[in-house]
Amino acid sequence: MANGLWWLTRMGIVVLLLATGCSAPGAVGGTRSDDATTRLYGHAAKERPVGFTYQPDVVVVGGGVNPVRSVGADGLTWVLDGDAPGVDDLRPGSVMFATSRAVGRVVELTPTGDGDVHVLLAPVELTEVIRDGRLRIDTAIDPSQMQFQVIPDRPGALADPEADPEPGFPGTGPLMRPSAFRPGGPAVAAAAASGPLPPPVKNGAEVGVGSWTVKTAHSAGTLDLKVGTTATDRLKVFIDLAIGVRNLRLRTDTMIANGRVGSFDAALEGLESIAVDIAAGVAAARPTTARSASSYRWTTRSTSQARSRPCSTSGRS
Repeated sequence: MANGLWWLTRMGIVVLLLATGCSAPGAVGGTRSDDATTRLYGHAAKERPVGFTYQPDVVVVGGGVNPVRSVGADGLTWVLDGDAPGVDDLRPGSVMFATSRAVGRVVELTPTGDGDVHVLLAPVELTEVIRDGRLRIDTAIDPSQMQFQVIPDRPGALADPEADPEPGFPGTGPLMRPSAFRPGGPAVAAAAASGPLPPPVKNGAEVGVGSWTVKTAHSAGTLDLKVGTTATDRLKVFIDLAIGVRNLRLRTDTMIANGRVGSFDAALEGLESIAVDIAAGVAAARPTTARSASSYRWTTRSTSQARSRPCSTSGRS
């Protein structure tokens, strides 16, 4: 199975494994830490993880977060200490694995002149890092300890069309920002100039996706996702998704052999209810005309029998 969502799910589970510091046998990330630097830059990669074999072009940069000087707002532009173990072995085309966040295919290396190195990465799939191994997770999830990482300049982010666009092909869809990982010195400089990556935050975050605003939050027993747009004075749409949870637990099992995912199973336990609120309002062209609005609410609550059956997915490729 090769669709993007499937790969995103698999890679996201590995990131969760690394970011939470689970004690799964043979985990390729380091131990758990509450240090703010580790939360921003990730856990150290293991050079020889028990039960795992990296792909031949993977270069492990030693030292964990210590060699990391900064990371750009795109999440792909890293500045490393040029004397750190493994940095000299990096080449365009190789896969850098420094931390659970600083991992990707090297597109460009640029010395800064003061002993550091700018490294521009492209995203990679799980099997571009791991050739053989079994990833297993069985961990409780505490919503009160969740942190949200905003990546302001992520490649492929949506941008609103300009009010007076330049002549070109007609269309009404949102524009795509150019990918940040194109080769060439100016690309690194531009990414670095965009500013540093903000630190992760608790209690939710807010991001813009084109003309839409997405907010995440959590309270006692509830995970909230709020999506809305006020792109024009005449149309407003708001969607509120509330998921009731209790004793959240994630279980996964992923087998990788010879650079291919042989099987993938996952179960998320503890989902109790889902409530969806949709509200929309439309105003007429004249300012004096009253606004009309409509709303819709859908709620479902699982029974005790359903709660004993975790949401699960499995597949083979």
